Amino acid sequence: DCGAGNSPGTLFDSGLFISYVNTRGVNVSNGYIYSNSGYGCCLEDFPKKITFNNVHFYSNTWDGLRAYGPENLIMTNCKFYSNSQMGLYLHDPKYATIGGCESFENTYAGMYVEGTERIAYNLILQGNQCNNNGNYPTSNRAGITLAGNGTYGINHATIIGNICRDTQGTQTQVYGYLDNAYITDSILALNDFANNILAPSISGTYLKIFGNTGYITENSGTLVL
Repeated sequence: DCGAGNSPGTLFDSGLFISYVNTRGVNVSNGYIYSNSGYGCCLEDFPKKITFNNVHFYSNTWDGLRAYGPENLIMTNCKFYSNSQMGLYLHDPKYATIGGCESFENTYAGMYVEGTERIAYNLILQGNQCNNNGNYPTSNRAGITLAGNGTYGINHATIIGNICRDTQGTQTQVYGYLDNAYITDSILALNDFANNILAPSISGTYLKIFGNTGYITENSGTLVL
């Protein structure tokens, strides 16, 4: 367990810190990372082959987990909740797979992925639940957000089988899914984005969009075999 640790003074303050480009093959399982005065966990400087399974990230002052440039990151059966910024924040990931995780009741977005300093690619978000996030009015208030900045973006993302809803009496999660125009060659399929304040906001270029509940424009895109 990594709980109730540190006082924020530098950018990477966290309960668990994993860093350096040559760091690889780290496995974190069956733990709790909570109530830190910074990030719950921070991955920094392009670490490779980091795996999390059944880890809870909760009640941290910043993001539950923030990762800078991770490669071959795998997260399964993890939970991110009641963090004061994002539940999960991935910056410029390559070959990241997030599956069977839950991110709920975080102040900002449940899961936020961006490509802004290099192209992020081969992202898989599958079978996750991102519910009841966004309880701060000016924050990014979506279950899942993908973003680029015009110079870089996200290429070849697969967003499939996720559930992003707001089940609260007074809703706070504005979008189940939110992207911008810098998402390319991706697939958005079989997700449930219903019952949020607004319908998903989709601006990227997708190979295929189909079977998403709560999104009225279906069967979009062109798939080349």
